Amino acid sequence: MSGRGCPHRSEWTTQAGGEWRCNRCGTRRFLAYGALRPPGLPCAVTSVGRDPGEVEWAAALRWASWRGLVAHALPGAG
Repeated sequence: MSGRGCPHRSEWTTQAGGEWRCNRCGTRRFLAYGALRPPGLPCAVTSVGRDPGEVEWAAALRWASWRGLVAHALPGAG
């Protein structure tokens, strides 16, 4: 049985490395780990040297092209 539709109410078997497995469907859970994060605070990522209005237009044109609202992007839109 796949994990889809299984309520996981049966027993869980402990495996090596902090892995637990549902005895009914075989779904695995990993409970003995933490998120990997480098030490210190994250760096801010910013766009350098671009006009904010240009970025807004490029994003709007990209969104419109995904929606099929424009046939092509305007020249210089990025």
